[in-house]
Amino acid sequence: MAQLAVGVAGLAIGAYFGAPGVGLALGMAVGGVLFPQDGPPDQVAEGPRIHDLKVQTSAWGQMIPIVYGQARLAGNLIWAGTLGHRTEQDNVGGKGSLGGGSETKTRVYYRSFAVAICAGPVTRVHRIWANNTLIYDATVSPISNPRGAVIYPGSDSQDPDPVIEAAEGLGKAPAYRGTAYVVFERMTLTDFGGMLPSLAFEVEA
Repeated sequence: MAQLAVGVAGLAIGAYFGAPGVGLALGMAVGGVLFPQDGPPDQVAEGPRIHDLKVQTSAWGQMIPIVYGQARLAGNLIWAGTLGHRTEQDNVGGKGSLGGGSETKTRVYYRSFAVAICAGPVTRVHRIWANNTLIYDATVSPISNPRGAVIYPGSDSQDPDPVIEAAEGLGKAPAYRGTAYVVFERMTLTDFGGMLPSLAFEVEA
């Protein structure tokens, strides 16, 4: 409004001297310097939310495979914790008082879960795939384990996993003795479309 008022004043002065157009232009220019307009407001965008998380099939009563030698097997989901999320913020553009920047908030979802592999004990889990993407490789040194897989070989003396026990309560978590299984703590689900991935394991027994 202040910039427009200066422009109108310039128009009046220009009209007095017979050049109203020049007066308006000069008035608007001076007003723009004295009273700069604020930049466009910041825009805030928020990413999608997962309201109903789907998980891979968990089959009760499914036969537990027994491995002799080396084999590649599909896993069976035996436990899943509650869905969690964190918010990541990214600011783009917009400098100083000019504004015009954008702020994007993305919800990153994660979940802890356990997947049974086969009857134990197994000698070694060589590789793990999630939706056909290699996420664990024990054939290289050091072992590649970016998703933080914790492997239980299926011995008769293995203890309950602390992640499961923390969720279910002390003394309420099964140890799954005699079953080789793997636990993932707070695996990010973004790369898998918000679902727990289907896992495959290359094991040796």
